[in-house]
Amino acid sequence: MANFPVNFITLPQRRLIRGVCIIFGMFLIGYSYIQTLDHSNTPKTLWVIDNSLSMTVTDIKTSSDRIISRLDLAKTIIKQKSDKILGEQAIMTAAQGARLELPMTDDRLAIENVVQGITAVERWGWSSFSLPIETIRLIYGDTQHLRIIWITDGEFSDSGLTLTGFTNNPNISLIWVGTRMGWPMLLRYDTDGRPKYKESEWSRVNSSRDDAILSWISKTLSAEFIMLESDNPGDIDKINTQATWSMVRLSFYMVFWVFLIIIGLLYPRYQYLPNSPNWK
Repeated sequence: MANFPVNFITLPQRRLIRGVCIIFGMFLIGYSYIQTLDHSNTPKTLWVIDNSLSMTVTDIKTSSDRIISRLDLAKTIIKQKSDKILGEQAIMTAAQGARLELPMTDDRLAIENVVQGITAVERWGWSSFSLPIETIRLIYGDTQHLRIIWITDGEFSDSGLTLTGFTNNPNISLIWVGTRMGWPMLLRYDTDGRPKYKESEWSRVNSSRDDAILSWISKTLSAEFIMLESDNPGDIDKINTQATWSMVRLSFYMVFWVFLIIIGLLYPRYQYLPNSPNWK
């Protein structure tokens, strides 16, 4: 056997501590890795885009002083944020009903192409909340780690604000686009080039933001909400693109398990005894 330094001995307890740290750490790293391969643990983000007629209102000012529509701002948001989101993403449009434009995918090019092709539904000036939520429940009601980012001007025609029926309640972020002043809803241009606006009782219908209603909706759903009136990158960056807490926690655990193995490897095998003989 090898000679140990004078007054240094090895103790079974130290060997046991080293072995437990290394073996336990390796086991948990393997378990955590298997969890990452589980498809049900993959973060899933559903972009819901309000494509009702009111989203065509041009009251959004860009950083280059151009005026664009609310729908154009919604597209800009998704193009800028989709690359920063972990996991799979899907696209759904919502007016008086809902349509899944793109199922869950990690193909960023497909996401961009689908978003670019979204147009407003001319028939409806306002959108429903309850019908799209029911569609989401039917498709993703059992999905774990689902996050819904709903971009809308908040002009809902119903008040059915409920998430009943979901096995796992989704994490919802509401992105309100539009201004308090608002603007009339443009239907089309006549043959002579004059704009034709939506009217009610012989007056133009003005679409504007109602902060009180938006705040009430957000509180009812316990949802994060952000109000955007421009395409300012600083404002768009307020939209959280972090992974779900479960995935962040899993990543933290893996770092901890590696640290546990390091402790096992560096934990001293010898103990100093001032009056011990020279052990062999």
